[in-house]
Amino acid sequence: MKRYLILTFLIASLASCAPRSGSNVPSSSPTERTATDSTLSGNSIYYWKTVFSLNDYEKDFLQKHDISRLYIRLFDIALQTQDAQDTLALVPVGTIQFKDSVPENMEVIPTVYITYEGLRQLDEMRYNECESYVDRILRRVENMVSFHELPYVREVQFDCDWTESTLWTYHHICEYAKKKLNSKGLKFSITLRLHQMDDYYSMPADRGVLMLYNTGSFKNPNATNSILTYNDAEPYIGKHRIKYPVDYAYPTYSWSLLYRNNVFKCIIRNIDLSDSRYYEKTDYNKYRVIKDTKVGDLSLTKGDIIRHETSEFKEIERVKSDLSRKHDMKNSRQIIYHLDSTNLSNYTDDEIEYMLMAY
Repeated sequence: MKRYLILTFLIASLASCAPRSGSNVPSSSPTERTATDSTLSGNSIYYWKTVFSLNDYEKDFLQKHDISRLYIRLFDIALQTQDAQDTLALVPVGTIQFKDSVPENMEVIPTVYITYEGLRQLDEMRYNECESYVDRILRRVENMVSFHELPYVREVQFDCDWTESTLWTYHHICEYAKKKLNSKGLKFSITLRLHQMDDYYSMPADRGVLMLYNTGSFKNPNATNSILTYNDAEPYIGKHRIKYPVDYAYPTYSWSLLYRNNVFKCIIRNIDLSDSRYYEKTDYNKYRVIKDTKVGDLSLTKGDIIRHETSEFKEIERVKSDLSRKHDMKNSRQIIYHLDSTNLSNYTDDEIEYMLMAY
């Protein structure tokens, strides 16, 4: 039987992030370069890739739309099999590589994604073990910020789609992380989903970001669009009882979902659904595989259904308009998810400006 290695971080992964001199992240007090906490000027966007590299379109996008704040995912926390011992370890995975430097005068908010399986493992720990693990996460963030010389870091964010069964463990994680970061002059923020906006689910944090995507079930073969529809979001929009400031993130990504015998199989990347030799359009965003084929290493079978979903601006507009009628958004950050030229090029400048506009 596999054994669980609970408080495990790979030594090599930490060693590769040894601090450099001149770091912009404080170890015991805020850096002098840090802006005041009340600063909300400029716009915000997430960067959610494993390699930080900006093409000309993305560099121009940041300038054109006055983007001055980047939420950069540094790594995930997940359970992973260790080859040598046949054990499962709770470790950082998918660590970002920086091929380009972050543009000057850009505030960076380092973000850590805690997977559901990772949170379940933390849920099995005693509180002091859990706190020790959070210390390791924060130390790794600090080392990466220092090593890569990330500018203007004054906030750290945890992203986790926790459930009611892991509520109290995640509450303790957030409470401890907030205390540790606040003691160093840093703020702590978390991501939120629509169903978590009731005060009962309020996690300790200085700020929250409401992620306005995945409002439907991607596992449901009969859903129209699982990324965002007004009909999915509307029942939750009025239930907005979080006491600390809440920001809003709007999706601009797309994906293709594979179903076989009405069962969700996986997300497909880089598929050309316009190739009529293999795909037949059956609905406005659904396709049937008409001939066995392969996409990369993935085998598709005749009869498979593919649903191609996009972040439709009309749905974003309806959701944001309704939110603005029911909540004061003037002091909230309006954030785009995420910085990717392929997807962002599908929107007009006016549509991007609407997403970033504070009411």
